[in-house]
Amino acid sequence: MSLVQGIEELRDAEDQNAASERLLKVARTWCARAMLFALKGDRAFGWQGVGFGDDSGEVKSLKHITVPVAKTFLEDVVAKHENVGGKLMRTGEHAAIVKFFGGDWPHSFVALPIDFQGRTVAVFYADDAGRRDVEFDAERVALLGVVGALVMENIGLSKGRGKQRPDEDATRPPRPQTKPGAAPAPAPPVAAAAAAATPAPTTPAPRPPRPSAPPVAAVPTPPPPDLSALDRETRLKHEKAMRKARVIVRDIVNYNTEKIARGLQTGNLAEALAPDIKKGRELYSKEVDPDIAARTDYFMEALVAMVANGDRAALGLK
Repeated sequence: MSLVQGIEELRDAEDQNAASERLLKVARTWCARAMLFALKGDRAFGWQGVGFGDDSGEVKSLKHITVPVAKTFLEDVVAKHENVGGKLMRTGEHAAIVKFFGGDWPHSFVALPIDFQGRTVAVFYADDAGRRDVEFDAERVALLGVVGALVMENIGLSKGRGKQRPDEDATRPPRPQTKPGAAPAPAPPVAAAAAAATPAPTTPAPRPPRPSAPPVAAVPTPPPPDLSALDRETRLKHEKAMRKARVIVRDIVNYNTEKIARGLQTGNLAEALAPDIKKGRELYSKEVDPDIAARTDYFMEALVAMVANGDRAALGLK
């Protein structure tokens, strides 16, 4: 599987369970094992993983893993709010984690944050399991993780606002009810955070016809480049721009929750958020590489995904 194919699989995920499983399975192409940690307070709890105990490639529950965050790579990810990796330092805290993993001490690893509304709720981790027969491609795994984190956050925001995803079939039958006496499946970390952060839904008023929204971009959004075809330095610049766009748009969402809900309902979302979008774009243009800003529009992509739930028309875009 190519990196482009893996990213497309992630983007097609319909819910967070599917997104997390696809992230782990695709990542396995370039690492020996990968897993998701859910964060709660000063502890990290294993969620799901692949490559632990066998080479079947099947995603398994890792809920037996519970480790402290302090003095570990997990603390670095949360504190720095960015990818960390390289050689795993031989400390007592890391030794406890590797003991849970099993196998030899990893030669190389990569870990990155998965956020929801500005808070790191989970960590994606991958390594080579100390195996010489496995080619560990940290850059590809990290890029895949960045896309997976964005997909899971977007799904969480979409579900949190109670709006059906644009690409979801409106005629899809309801999911089967849980069998009597059966415990419901626990929610993924981002879904749990979304549920905790979302107030109880109210019955919406009838939606009036949507007036034509003023466009927020003078030109169509340029398609994103194939990052796998770029050199490392350029790819890192693109990743930085993507992260910066998400941070800026996340702030817009956090400070305008009610305004966004009203705008989606009445059809004047672009007009309602015009001042915030203008300020956000100015900040984005100042903080990313000028060439990246000229050739791509990750800011607009983040707006469409995180504010308009993927509905470009809601922002006056074609």
